[in-house]
Amino acid sequence: LADADDLWRDLCRARWAGKQRMPLELFRNGDYHAAQLSVAECKALLDRRGVPLGHITEKSELLAKVRDSTPAFAARRNLRIRRKWKASYAYAELDRLRNEIVEDEVAYFRWQLVYHGQPSRLGLRHFQRNGTYVS
Repeated sequence: LADADDLWRDLCRARWAGKQRMPLELFRNGDYHAAQLSVAECKALLDRRGVPLGHITEKSELLAKVRDSTPAFAARRNLRIRRKWKASYAYAELDRLRNEIVEDEVAYFRWQLVYHGQPSRLGLRHFQRNGTYVS
């Protein structure tokens, strides 16, 4: 029961409810090298990580891309969790303790800016990889 994917998916759903860009999909910053992923899950992870698929057609190539695109801080943890939803939950919980952010994450998320203690009235900002932002 402790490794049941349905249980861990439900825990992820409850924990991530209302969080920005946290769909009920495998956590984008997790390390899934020990888990069994489907082709669709590999493609979804790679898409959220901003990794182009190119001409990849084989599952083994997708799995290699997922492994190679695993964020360094997740790979260093190397939890070796074999169940994908349990891994998702564990890596999301570890990720919330980080005090660093990488450039790709700045571009991935939308930001509410606060000026002199007041939220901006221009809405969420999207910082782009080229250093500009749009409201």
